[in-house]
Amino acid sequence: FIKKFWWIILLFMLILIYLVHGAHVIDLSDKDAGNFLGIIGDNEITALVIDNNTNKVFIGLTNRYFAWFDRNLNQTINFTTGNGLWNGNINSMVYSKDDNITFFVTDNIAGNFVYFNITCNCTYNVDGSDIGNFFGKALQDVDYDFKNRRYYIVGNDRALGYYDISKNQTISLISVTSSEGIFAGGIDIIAVAYDWENNRTYLGGGKSYNNARFGYYNIITNTTVNLTDKLEKINIDFDYSIRDLVYIGNNITFIIGRNESVGPHVQKGFLAWYDAKLDAVIDATRNDIGGLLNGSTGLKLSYNSRDDIVYMGVGGMGYGFFDRNRNLTINLTNDDINDFL
Repeated sequence: FIKKFWWIILLFMLILIYLVHGAHVIDLSDKDAGNFLGIIGDNEITALVIDNNTNKVFIGLTNRYFAWFDRNLNQTINFTTGNGLWNGNINSMVYSKDDNITFFVTDNIAGNFVYFNITCNCTYNVDGSDIGNFFGKALQDVDYDFKNRRYYIVGNDRALGYYDISKNQTISLISVTSSEGIFAGGIDIIAVAYDWENNRTYLGGGKSYNNARFGYYNIITNTTVNLTDKLEKINIDFDYSIRDLVYIGNNITFIIGRNESVGPHVQKGFLAWYDAKLDAVIDATRNDIGGLLNGSTGLKLSYNSRDDIVYMGVGGMGYGFFDRNRNLTINLTNDDINDFL
């Protein structure tokens, strides 16, 4: 049963555990007051985000399940029952302290965009705000642009758009991604990361775990810039796809992805970062002394600004971090004192 919950490995460890308890994994499954984990069966945890204001960790799963872990109560609360505002798997979530809400996107065929209002303890579906006919595709990721009060959304078949909360409108940018070639040919945009220093939004994706694409949307000029050739210089090419992005500041965007070669069928993750000042992608996979990415698939990233560490979750129930000060990837998979994994 626990093997199904590989997405929780990264984010629970990153946010709740590692910073408080050191390099150990603490099993929180017994803090499930409403038997949430028993109700969800074989469904997988696919997204988590923390709200430091109310001390909650919001949890999204496959088949529309939604809950939160209240760190004050030390309990998991189920919020799925009787809520028909969305369907499909919750693929990504982002918390906005400006609006005190948590947005999430789903990958059902229509692509739902929903937010949970923490103040009133209620959810709202904003699909009706779609003046540009954006929805109708499976949505993959969301990130918050706090400067412009926009929530950027990406999804399958080159889907890119944003929700303007002040106007309650969702604007489609698919015409931009279609005409300028980065994601032409129906490439899926799987990851989005907002760069507040350069006022741009980084985009990454692929198709069927191949066809790696990377670039950014320039908010000022309303155009996209293709950076895929920067990946090719470190041999991230057709056999790879990007699975997640995180912007950490100082012009640095971390990239994680996977390879699923047709030939030897060797799955391998990769880690790199894009330096906007150098206009170059730097390979970090070769600094993986613990073999975290060797034979695994890179899946999720999260940044700890206090310690300047980028945490990673990979396929096969693995997790670890990239220490930027030492320029090394550390494998933490074996630091599981309560046999959570």
